[in-house]
Amino acid sequence: MSRTGLLALALVASAASIVGCNDGTTPIPGGEALEGQMVEVAMNTDGIVDQMIENELSALAVPARSADPSKALITDEVTFDVTHDCPAGGNVNIAGALQRTFDTITGEMEASFTGSRTRTDCAFVDGEYTITVNSSSQWDAFRRRIWGLADGPQTTSYFGSLHILRSDGEERSCDFSIEVVRNPDTHTLSLTASICGNHYSRTITWTPPAGDNPA
Repeated sequence: MSRTGLLALALVASAASIVGCNDGTTPIPGGEALEGQMVEVAMNTDGIVDQMIENELSALAVPARSADPSKALITDEVTFDVTHDCPAGGNVNIAGALQRTFDTITGEMEASFTGSRTRTDCAFVDGEYTITVNSSSQWDAFRRRIWGLADGPQTTSYFGSLHILRSDGEERSCDFSIEVVRNPDTHTLSLTASICGNHYSRTITWTPPAGDNPA
């Protein structure tokens, strides 16, 4: 099945990115050098993608408990393709697919995601500058839960290329890769990134999703 409108709220609210950066559709704080702006634009991918993942999982029904082994395993496949306008022109597109398996006896859920994120002339205002972003990236994610409670590392990976042009004529292009691990045992989110040949890391507090635990 396919859904094209479920992510609008996540795209609008993306300034509350989980990794503490915005998603490129809202202004980055002014006064940063071009290299700093490049890093922020690259690292802000995770918040909006994670919100999309949560929306897609939430839209799928939580199966009732079952004692029948012949009907225990439920499989779902979902595709999505959403485009959102950027505040000063251009757009962001996120497309991909979800595969979920759910064991109605044990409550074990595993979901694998693959997708792309493309920014086309995506422009926003940063202080005195207008920043225009063109980028293309691929991403994949894995989520495992027991009756809705996160179980083990929840991972997301990104890689792609990025070009930014500032209204004063400064511009830069480079490749990037990002790894994000959410740990439900330590309630932490750890991010490591390679951007323009430089390496970055960040660990912050993360609150796992609440469980479902149906009767």
